[in-house]
Parts: sequence; structure tokens; C-alpha cells
Amino acid sequence: MKLIEVGLLSPNLEAQRQFYTETLGLPLVSDNAGIFMVQAGQTRLSFRAAARQAGPYHLAFDVPEDRFEEAWSWLHPSVSLLTQGAQEIFFFEDWNAHSFYFTDPGGNILELIARHTLPRPQHADLLVNISEVGMAAPDVLDAVEHLRGALGVGGYGEGSASFSPVGTHTGLFIVVQAGRPWFPTAQAAMSLPVSIVAQTPRSITVTLPAGPVQITGVIGP
Repeated sequence: MKLIEVGLLSPNLEAQRQFYTETLGLPLVSDNAGIFMVQAGQTRLSFRAAARQAGPYHLAFDVPEDRFEEAWSWLHPSVSLLTQGAQEIFFFEDWNAHSFYFTDPGGNILELIARHTLPRPQHADLLVNISEVGMAAPDVLDAVEHLRGALGVGGYGEGSASFSPVGTHTGLFIVVQAGRPWFPTAQAAMSLPVSIVAQTPRSITVTLPAGPVQITGVIGP
């Protein structure tokens, strides 16, 4: 699975646009009244104006596995890294990946992740794509069953009733129990509106009421 487009809400488009285009250096694709879009490697990311934001979104951006230190050196002077104790960089043995975390002006929890099982991409972008979108549900297993059945995708790794990824290492929906803290913070996961276009085995539009979350699956090449 691959994430082609991700659409989020924000009560402060100006601050978000400045962060994503200047701090992260993402190309601005479009900028219209009430919405803007940037290109995050192979994924388009848009923010639409909203009166308020009930909690943080979670996104992960892939970086080439041999450029993780470069990504950290580039970004950490410009953002406040999220830590556990003194730890700023995390290794996930089950996923064979290194990550670090930070927030955008809206408080969204962003992650740069190097997956050591993935080959080096052919293009030169440091941010390869958005590879994870978090979504909170009142019943994780029910939401996962619905997504897997409709989209024709499988689970990823060991899932549970509070945390269950759906998809592949090139594109994941991180489905968590509403209220569960987003790692590595104490911020509770909230059911937030999000729209996603993803390359999936089936061409279908799926809606999860919590959020709501709308996923349009398209069959890729």
C-alpha cells in the first residue's frame, strides 16, 4: 500500500503553511482560500481551514535508511524533538527502523522514520513519502476488520485491541484506541477528520464514522 494524498484540518493555515514549506522545505503545490497543499516526496499533503482542532494528528515521513543521520542533523536545530527522558532517537526492533519525533505548529505529532528493510529510493528526496497516518477508533479491532475487508490489505506486525497497524511498510494506517497516548508523548489519540487516497488492491471508498475517516482506494500500476 502507498499513500498518495492525505488531507487534514487546521485552525491556523498560515502557521502550518510556513512550517511545511520553510522548516520542512516541501514544495507548495496549491494555495487557495481555506486550503493549501504541499508535496511530501511521493505523497501530497493538504490542510483545510477548521474552526478548531480537537487533538493531534500523527504522520510519519519515510527517509532513506542510509540518510537517517543526515535527516536528524538537518532538522533537529529547527524543531523541538519529543523525548522520553534524554532519549531523542528510537530504534524499533520489530520494525527494524529508527525514528525521531517532533511537532508542527498545530501540535500534530510528526515522525521521521528510516526503515532498514526498504531499498534506497531512486529519487533524491530526503523525505520520501508519508508512510503512516494515525487514526483513533472506539473499537480498534472492528475498525481494522472493516479496513482490511474493504480495501483488501492485511495487518502489519503484531496487532492488539489498542494498537493495530493496517497495510504494508510502504503505507500504514496506525489504528489505535481513542484516548491511548501517541508515542512518545502523553497526548491522547483523538478521532479526527482525515481524508486519504491510497494505492490499494481494490478501488473503493471506505468511511470510518469515528473522525470521520474517508479512504479512497485506487488500484496502482
